[in-house]
Amino acid sequence: MIEQIAAFHFLRPLWLLTIPLFVGIAWFYYRDRDPAQSLSESVAPHLLGALIVAPDHRRIVTPINAMLVLSIVMVLALSGPTWRQQPAPFADQQAAVMVLIKVTKSMQRDDVSPTRLERSQQKIHDLLALRTDAQTGLIAYAGSAHLVVPPTSDGRIVEQMAAALSPDIMPVEGDVLDQAIELARRQLEKQDLSGSIVIITDSVAASQQDHLQSNESLSAQFLAVTGNDEVYAKSGIETAARTLDASVERLSVDDSDVKKLNQRALSATADVSGDGERWQDFGYFLVPLIVLGMLVFAVPGFSVSWD
Repeated sequence: MIEQIAAFHFLRPLWLLTIPLFVGIAWFYYRDRDPAQSLSESVAPHLLGALIVAPDHRRIVTPINAMLVLSIVMVLALSGPTWRQQPAPFADQQAAVMVLIKVTKSMQRDDVSPTRLERSQQKIHDLLALRTDAQTGLIAYAGSAHLVVPPTSDGRIVEQMAAALSPDIMPVEGDVLDQAIELARRQLEKQDLSGSIVIITDSVAASQQDHLQSNESLSAQFLAVTGNDEVYAKSGIETAARTLDASVERLSVDDSDVKKLNQRALSATADVSGDGERWQDFGYFLVPLIVLGMLVFAVPGFSVSWD
């Protein structure tokens, strides 16, 4: 209870500035109809009190009082009182991930069984299994970068296209990771999606290091498909990861690597879009009270006269 009181605030507090306006209207209304006010300029003050007969009691439930109370309640409703957060409507949906896979002759080496490329394709299958109905896209790169599948919730298409990738279909041998990253960024931007990228590669060329740069709006992480520590140390992935401010996950025999990739992708999206929660607007709960209050004006003779 104390925490709720401390968290109480209005989502649209500027509406509260209209309350003095309604109070002022009510005050002028009563002032204009006060007999003492209308006679004060023509009757001596010491006689005025004897000439005016005050009623035995004043009615509290009057049309103008009812209008004032309803107006204040409506202003409070419009101001959006709140003291509790609720999950955003789409907070549970996983954000998009663009998978960038290197498709070169080096990826056909068998120091990783069966080959680096086939193992990478298996890892894409495992990642998609964790991302049911989530937006996932695929980009293949070597000496040029190509969009294979734009972000889609149909993981079967991504998996089938990934399985068909081979260095033989790539037009140019090489390493243009920077172009692949830029292509992924444009795809996410084109579809107005928040998300991150997963780079599956066995190395990053030394010539690429000068072209890479960190992008705060696009979180990146690597899945290093290398056979042993010595090969990994010479791969250039660590250097590229530092430049991109990206994390690196080494290939594992089970699916623990893709689980970590997926978890980081979710965490990265939460950092960009907030905590996935918003303040609940309790102003809507005042609407039935306003409707019931307006029923009083249905009583015959219960009306405000401005004459």
